[in-house]
Amino acid sequence: MTVYYNKSRNKWMYDFERSGQRHAGYCSTETGEPVTSKRAAQACEARLKRLAETASPTTAGASLACCYTVEQLFADYVSQSAATKRSFEGNIRRYVTEWLDFLGRQTAAASITTDTIERFIEHSRSQRRGVYSGGPRKGGAIAVKSDAPTRSDSTTNRYLASLRAAINWGVKNGKLAPVCIRSLDEPAELPTPISPQLVTAIWAKAPPHLRLAITIAVHTGLRLDETLSLRWSWIDIEARTITLPGRATKSKAGQIVYINDDLAAALEGTPHHCDTVIAYTRATTPDAVKRHPPRPIKSMKRAWQSAQAAAGITQPYRFHDLRATFCTAVLRANNNPIALKSAARHASLSTTMRYAKLADDSVRQAFDATAGLLNPQTPTPNKRPARPRSGVGGNKKHSIFNAVCLASRKGFEPLTYGLGNRCSILLSYRDASALRARGL
Repeated sequence: MTVYYNKSRNKWMYDFERSGQRHAGYCSTETGEPVTSKRAAQACEARLKRLAETASPTTAGASLACCYTVEQLFADYVSQSAATKRSFEGNIRRYVTEWLDFLGRQTAAASITTDTIERFIEHSRSQRRGVYSGGPRKGGAIAVKSDAPTRSDSTTNRYLASLRAAINWGVKNGKLAPVCIRSLDEPAELPTPISPQLVTAIWAKAPPHLRLAITIAVHTGLRLDETLSLRWSWIDIEARTITLPGRATKSKAGQIVYINDDLAAALEGTPHHCDTVIAYTRATTPDAVKRHPPRPIKSMKRAWQSAQAAAGITQPYRFHDLRATFCTAVLRANNNPIALKSAARHASLSTTMRYAKLADDSVRQAFDATAGLLNPQTPTPNKRPARPRSGVGGNKKHSIFNAVCLASRKGFEPLTYGLGNRCSILLSYRDASALRARGL
């Protein structure tokens, strides 16, 4: 289906391709009035498709096929945008390669329509998941096994996001017209923080460079890419700050992270062999360091997995889960989402509130209120005890007698249960013994 509702313009639009020519615009009736329903928009699209099939190719359509190609679009986007960030460079290259194979390198970029997107979604859902076979020595190849599960919608959305970014770049630079690229629905999972006990167990089995990375992530909440790119020149231990430049952050804006005493002590005890804070070396003596200088770490995936296995952790965690550990600890300490938003450097408060669901102790206490309801040690009565129907004793006949017994010579006014003011006054000033002798 190639019709969609443009919320910003409050109109139905069509977008399809016929004979190498793209047709896009507002859906309208034969009289030129805008349509108001999806069915009317589909009827308009079907009418326009019939007209496009019967019409002869125009010179505009012929020139469209040989203009700005898909290969030129991705080449310009990758070279002139910020898509080549180090942590995403491999993924971007893999996405671009598959898009070029699917669309065709010499295909006109303007011929990409919503029909093309729907065909790619079907193609992507049928592809098997790739497994990183690792390392520079193997070329960082992605191995695909025949028995591997198919791609998830989350992975397909990453491919669609790369094409959307490239087309938006082309629109911004006046080379293409806008194309509606929808995103697939994917489950919104909550963060999975690692408990302090498991973090300590992983830290004890980790190599020195991974220990320092874990310490930095737990105390500052830095992301993995920010931790690996951290430089000593950005750290001011005396001021207890880390100044992150814009090129090293997710938001592409400079940010300041504060250092506590525990992290300051760990950084002061780390030798400065190179400008990179997280560096790997096998040398243990100063002379060996000169012969084998440390080198920056590009990936800690294997060291992280090995440390978890050595610690006996069966449920695999990601290094990014240490950021969730930091966020939940900060939120439990001060119960201030605004402070956590600044500490975690979130762009939106809605992202911060995802961690608030994990650290809401009041909700936990609400669930604790049901403890003991099914405890066999606590006897539960079979039926509710009967409530008195009226009066003190439950029987209306005896209730009057009990009320009369409360009367005394001092004029105490007992309960009369609606017998009237006259009866109340008489009972108040009569002797109770005399009333008892009369059988009242």
